[in-house]
Amino acid sequence: MVKVVPIASDPDGDDARSDASSSIHSEPVDLEAQAELEAQQESVKKRSRFINARNKLRDDVLKEVLAAVMPDIGSYDIDGMARRAQPEKSKFKIWMRLLGLMDLELHEAVLSGSERMTRRAIKNIMKPGKGKVPDYTLMNQYDEEGRTPLSIAVKIKNYEMVMDLLENEALPDICDESTGRTPLMFSVQNNTMDISKILLKYNASVDMPDFQCVTPLMLAVANRDIKHCELLCTRLAEVDAQDENGWTPLHYAVLNDAPKCIVHLLQEGANRHIRDINKRRPLDLARFKNYGECIAILSSSQSYF
Repeated sequence: MVKVVPIASDPDGDDARSDASSSIHSEPVDLEAQAELEAQQESVKKRSRFINARNKLRDDVLKEVLAAVMPDIGSYDIDGMARRAQPEKSKFKIWMRLLGLMDLELHEAVLSGSERMTRRAIKNIMKPGKGKVPDYTLMNQYDEEGRTPLSIAVKIKNYEMVMDLLENEALPDICDESTGRTPLMFSVQNNTMDISKILLKYNASVDMPDFQCVTPLMLAVANRDIKHCELLCTRLAEVDAQDENGWTPLHYAVLNDAPKCIVHLLQEGANRHIRDINKRRPLDLARFKNYGECIAILSSSQSYF
């Protein structure tokens, strides 16, 4: 009896034969089409390089324009948003700085209260080294809490730091991100006359308000600070400015029972008849609080000019 043995099929045989036959009968490559495709790809690459160069030029021009038209609002990126210092994430660098083995960043140096470290941080920005261009915007950038180095120096009442920062491109009118208050306003609040004078020497605005439209003069009279009141008035501060409630410096002086400030404001030409959003004059507030001396001054027909 003859035994029939099945023949194992070659799994690749049919496919290999079909591939061979297809390769034999395939059409020849169109060299002209291939050359045209390569030319198109090269054109796209050239166009991409041109677009990138154009965009870079546009960004550089925009930076220059922003720096020219908005020089005293902070450092800006391409979209016109204020930049902020990025927190250090390297634990090694953090420890090295804590141990005093590495220079601190400018915000950190100011917060440390060390004038020596602050000067070193300023020097690293102003003179970054051979072949590097100084980035003056670092003198005015915000930290994570929306404060500039100058704002921090004013808050800790360090006159020498304020001087060093102003002498090295720090701008005096950049406000805090959270309140809108300028370094001059914090100086008035702290009653640091020497810092206020140096800020005004570097052309700090005497009328720049915060987000509630409160001005430095309003803060001065609210603190019953006649010296700051006189200083700001000598710089022609607006004596009839109004905040979001319609209050003038006179309203603030009355509310805080500051008769000396009231007299000085009237001598500077303040209008005692301006009403707030509730139709109240400074005299009405004085009567409500029953401040006799303030009532007498505001009721008097005496001219203070």
